[in-house]
Amino acid sequence: LNIDPESLVPSLPKPSDLRPYPTARCIRYDTPYNKEEHDAPMIRCLSVSPDGQYLVSGATDGYVRLWEVQSSRLLKSWNLSALLANNEEPEQNDSPDANTIQPVVSLEWNPNRSHHVLLAACGNSAILIATGTGGAQDAELTDALLSSATRRNNHITNPKAQKAVKWHPIQSTTQQKPLLAAQSPVSAYGG
Repeated sequence: LNIDPESLVPSLPKPSDLRPYPTARCIRYDTPYNKEEHDAPMIRCLSVSPDGQYLVSGATDGYVRLWEVQSSRLLKSWNLSALLANNEEPEQNDSPDANTIQPVVSLEWNPNRSHHVLLAACGNSAILIATGTGGAQDAELTDALLSSATRRNNHITNPKAQKAVKWHPIQSTTQQKPLLAAQSPVSAYGG
């Protein structure tokens, strides 16, 4: 048996072949819905957190959903359409459109990284949602920010703003009492 030892040494790859793999990644985010009763909700808006770790989506079913970008895992969801229906004034609630689902039409993260807050537009309301995605210290800062807004509701000096803005703590749809900070992040909306 006569073998050339040089033929056993593998050839070196080209430097262009050594670049990191993969260079792109495709992730699918599956929106949960009842397939027997409804069509899949249409996603109307997306926003990525300032640190790029979280993605939020707003849909025609009135839900805001919080996703983890790397794993496409659904972390939390908020039904803003039901929230608005529960907090409407009684005279507005008798209208024929009171039970219609209001889509989420716009979402934006707070650019300040110490306040993990979303601004969502649904119906004629702007809704602030504390996501709870930061650490304990960031959650305390966000809680203080939103709590001071609800306490200062009566101290709005501009009469036009006082008529247009009303601050309410988010109510749990099952318990009808404000959520405690230990249960869920404090959120508020103005409508």
